[in-house]
Amino acid sequence: MHLRPHERVILVAIVAVMGAGAVLGVLSARSRAPSDGLRRLTNRLEPIARELAAVSEHLHQGTADFFDAIATSDAAGRTKLVQGSEAEQTQAQKAWTRYLRLALGLPREARLQQAFEDEQKRSTDLAISIFATDPQAQPLQYAAQTAQLRASGEKQQHALSELANSLYAPMIRRSEARALAGVDRLHDETVLVLAIAVAVGLAITALVLRGAVRDERVSRALEVQRERQIRRSDLEFRVQRGLEMARTEEDSYGVIGSAIGHVIPGYTVELLIADSSRAHFRQVLSAGPQSHACAVSAPTACPVGQSGQVRTFESSRAIDACPFLRQQCDAACAAACVPVAIAGRPIGVIHVAAGENELPSDEAISGLTLVAQRAGAHIGLLRATARTETQARTDSLTGLYNRRSIEAAAHHLVREGTPFVVAFADLDEFKTLNDKHGHETGDRALRLFARVLRDSVRPTDIPARYGGEEFVVVLPDCSVADAMAVAERLRGRLEEALQSAAVPPFTISIGIARSGPDNGLTETVGRADEALLSAKAAGRNRIHVFPGDEPADGDQTPPPGAQLDTTAHDEPAAVPAPTALRRPA
Repeated sequence: MHLRPHERVILVAIVAVMGAGAVLGVLSARSRAPSDGLRRLTNRLEPIARELAAVSEHLHQGTADFFDAIATSDAAGRTKLVQGSEAEQTQAQKAWTRYLRLALGLPREARLQQAFEDEQKRSTDLAISIFATDPQAQPLQYAAQTAQLRASGEKQQHALSELANSLYAPMIRRSEARALAGVDRLHDETVLVLAIAVAVGLAITALVLRGAVRDERVSRALEVQRERQIRRSDLEFRVQRGLEMARTEEDSYGVIGSAIGHVIPGYTVELLIADSSRAHFRQVLSAGPQSHACAVSAPTACPVGQSGQVRTFESSRAIDACPFLRQQCDAACAAACVPVAIAGRPIGVIHVAAGENELPSDEAISGLTLVAQRAGAHIGLLRATARTETQARTDSLTGLYNRRSIEAAAHHLVREGTPFVVAFADLDEFKTLNDKHGHETGDRALRLFARVLRDSVRPTDIPARYGGEEFVVVLPDCSVADAMAVAERLRGRLEEALQSAAVPPFTISIGIARSGPDNGLTETVGRADEALLSAKAAGRNRIHVFPGDEPADGDQTPPPGAQLDTTAHDEPAAVPAPTALRRPA
């Protein structure tokens, strides 16, 4: 068909209009995409906002429980609050891990995430330091650490607020505004955009293609970094959850070993940990295909223990190789050493041995560092808790059990049906010693007697400071005759200790009574107290037995090695004390 020029123009115009109409129809149909995209974006952002709110809520509750724990003097209540704080911290960490999986990687988001995690680790270290600090002995340090912990918690909340309110909330508002405005303008601008697109299509295509390639590289790098962060958060969560179920250090070592094996499978690894004194290392974990043992003996001798930094040694032949690595390897080898620290003080090291120039990857060493940090925090918390519980059970001056602890131990004996004898000792004329030589000398006398008492009884016996200058010893499964021998041995050893001690001479009086079927600790201590009053009234520096509890004739002879002071028994062993008699000093 031959078309005239104007027909050709009309045909081209019709085709152009039809094509434009088709394009406009397609564009109009696709105009719903921004709204759909907005809905999808909103559906994606809502879970992120929920997880950030959950992190904030659990952190707030965990911090509140922690401060309640350090404020209470009840050991059981403190333990319960500490456990509640740990549970809230765990829930916060779970919500944080879920958020990281959903995060969009917005500008400033990685920096805010890092700021939050840095403050979270700092809060853990501060919490451990607070548990390890005696508020009465170090009030300024304790107050400063508490203030720092509160400030760190506020910084964590600030980082969460920035993520939720400064990044994602504005993003939703901007996206909604842009989407709605774009829908309104789409139909009016479609023809113009179409004409311009035809004119500059090739140029735009080239530019878009080039930008797409660049964006793809950036996206892949961000995806790798995000996946690495997710793996790290998942590892941290699993290690933390495993350590929370480990109630002792020995249990913790098993969890740490499993985590190390997960991070660097196939390597030879050992974990060295020092006790609370940090005087010596001991190997608590060893795994791997080869047998390598680092010769370092203490944190102060270890290069990593001195610096507190991760150290890697590519070859034991290098000039700057660790001297202990040279001793460890017969042939050339490599090692990575990661410190395990409590509140910034190294108390252990994870030692990884490998062939020369065959060290684990940077990501693996970063994972080991995370394991070491979680391990140090948990071990520090266990040790701080143990110290707190020990302080609650013992007398601060003498180190012996306090009254509440010995009552609990005796109650257990009564419940088990185990008979026992109580020896009630009292320092003679202690008030005079205090008034004449001062309370510091009196304290030294109490500590000296406590040490002699501890060294004079059996491992199964329970010595305690009952109050003031009064001491009680519960002797399970012991006869009165044996208890008299122990009491006499105690008097003799005290005399020997006083000969070389910087304490004025003093003596003790002791009352002895045995438990009965209907007598618990309180009743037996009361009977021993009456015998003690009798010894005081008879002239002090002697041992008396409660009337009716005297050993039978066949039990009078004490065990070999016990020296009975006959002058302490010139009077009858059972002299009832008058009911109105007050105890002499």
